[in-house]
Amino acid sequence: MFSPLRFVRGMAIWAVVLFLSPILFLFVLLLGFHRLSSDEIGLVKLLLVVIGPFASTFWFILISVFSRQRRARRLISSHTRTGDGYSESELRFLERENKPRHLTNLLVLLLSFSASVCCAYLFSDAGDLLFFLGVSTGIVRPALVVLLKVAG
Repeated sequence: MFSPLRFVRGMAIWAVVLFLSPILFLFVLLLGFHRLSSDEIGLVKLLLVVIGPFASTFWFILISVFSRQRRARRLISSHTRTGDGYSESELRFLERENKPRHLTNLLVLLLSFSASVCCAYLFSDAGDLLFFLGVSTGIVRPALVVLLKVAG
């Protein structure tokens, strides 16, 4: 009977986990890494490889949505004050602003996950800190490429 409420609660918990996971991984790496056993380091590696792409895509969506909305508000307010007309590129940007970007987000997630797994395979024999650095770079790189392509 309360299945929809449990679903919403579960989604809210996952949103908080994905929102805070970069901070938690950084906290573990900077402050607690020297205290972890080899089993715990293996668990953190696995969590980074599996949850890292989802957290990266979550942050990619947040940053891209808020930056586009901020840019659109600034564009509209500047033209409202001056009374100038919009250029073709500004009109195209405003038209695309509210369209969903599900395929872009899915592409970023798939590329990020595949890069995470490939980097985990490539850095499996490296030291622990080099592993974390390599996998983190692999996770974040697809989102950066898409953000730079969209911004440019």
